Amino acid sequence: MTALLEVRDLEVTVPGRSGEVRAVRGLSFEVRPGEVLAIVGESGAGKTLTVQAVLGLLGSAAVVRGSVRFDGQELAGASQSSYRGLRGRRLGFVPQDALSVLSPIHRVGDQLAIAVRSVQGGGRKAAWDVAVRALDQVGIPDAGRRARAYPHEFSGGMRQRAVIAMAMINEPELIFADEPTTALDPRIQAQILALLTRLRDESGTAVVLVTHDLAAVAGSADRVLIMQAGREAESGPVDRVLSAPRSPYTAGLIASLRELYR
Repeated sequence: MTALLEVRDLEVTVPGRSGEVRAVRGLSFEVRPGEVLAIVGESGAGKTLTVQAVLGLLGSAAVVRGSVRFDGQELAGASQSSYRGLRGRRLGFVPQDALSVLSPIHRVGDQLAIAVRSVQGGGRKAAWDVAVRALDQVGIPDAGRRARAYPHEFSGGMRQRAVIAMAMINEPELIFADEPTTALDPRIQAQILALLTRLRDESGTAVVLVTHDLAAVAGSADRVLIMQAGREAESGPVDRVLSAPRSPYTAGLIASLRELYR
């Protein structure tokens, strides 16, 4: 199957305290239509910088080298105007902190409706109806009433669901979810991961799930990329990597996980 996203020899250099830091070093991976790829690694492994580089979200101080091709279009070095035609339309993004996306002074439903109209056009009523349906699809109870609430009136889990609804609302082909379950309790974490895979199953949207939690990917991802210090430590089908890791680093992660849940 032809890859939807192809990343080759990605290098990201960022300013550090004592000079430039090569935070991502020669990373290559691909994402196929309709699959879930998990990018796993400890804090500082370069996971988030990788996503930001692919989505064109790094500041001007960062230097990105290599190739990032989405549906055949080269994005490495692309202008922000080129990205504006993709982000929110064909590329969705679920950040770690929902409040970094949701405005505190606008109703949740209005924010989703604005996202609809910015891409699809149409009237306010039609966009509002789409927003309510999106909230209902991600499991927000009484979505019509909740759409009129403000983000601070939502629980953490509900805010994360609302951000997923915003990322999905224009039916993108690929969604990046960057640590979407951080700071949520284990029950809500499991619900959010199940929601992402269910939406993938129903819509065919591919998902890149960024996480430090190897256990989280076992039932959620098709393939996994393990990152260590900006590089690939190992990659492959989830079942194979978890049952027969080839990298000592991956084996250590699995061993520590087993020790944690012993």
